[in-house]
Amino acid sequence: MKLFVFFCGNIKMKKGIFTPGFDEDKVINTPVPIYLIEHPQGNVIFDTGFDPVIVENPIDYWGGVAKAFWPSLSQGQEIIRQLSLSGYIPADITHVIVSHFHMDHAGGNKYFPGAQFIVQDVEHAEAIKPENEGKGYYKRDWDHPLNYKMISGTFDVFGDGKIILEHLPGHSVGQQIAIVDLINSGKIVLASDAAPMLENLNNQSVPKNIWNRKDFVTSIGRLNELQKQGCTVICGHDDRQFETLRIVPEFYD
Repeated sequence: MKLFVFFCGNIKMKKGIFTPGFDEDKVINTPVPIYLIEHPQGNVIFDTGFDPVIVENPIDYWGGVAKAFWPSLSQGQEIIRQLSLSGYIPADITHVIVSHFHMDHAGGNKYFPGAQFIVQDVEHAEAIKPENEGKGYYKRDWDHPLNYKMISGTFDVFGDGKIILEHLPGHSVGQQIAIVDLINSGKIVLASDAAPMLENLNNQSVPKNIWNRKDFVTSIGRLNELQKQGCTVICGHDDRQFETLRIVPEFYD
């Protein structure tokens, strides 16, 4: 197995949205990562970032949300282009793990019509509620004829313990993480927004943009437990952590 980290754009925002009490007014360009896992039984994408077309006019696509989260994309950072650099095309992807349906994590779902999409059932139910349109969820991201596999709680993607999904709500009702077991690199935890930044993980700073505070803190506790067990936890949008991953963007079995 191999795990690749792709960088598919940035979102300009105030750091304090994620880390109240830590550099609150600092403006950062937080990375939008996408992961590819090569498994003997299939090629798995974890999250699909934002749809590249939105950078043409973010306000038109995201409305007022773009005032707080402004997306940008450098040439070659488009998800299809990033995949091609590793020798893949969308048809090669067999599974897509949806950490949650927010616009910067599910915007590229439409590019993988042949894949099975694995999502927590409560997250899908929340995303499609009409009253949630424009509140992090956008119909243009999820409303496609895709093969959704709804799960509830912990799920073993291939039944061999190599890619385990866990439901860690808080940021959203159906936020899930992936624990990828690589022999040489150890267990890598793709935390997504269960822990957007290292301050959330290490100092238990609770972001402003969450669904439930109590659940978020409980989920951070689980990530801390995994970290103590020796797992490498990769946060959802930590610019400093991802600078180290840009140097070595691949993990090997």
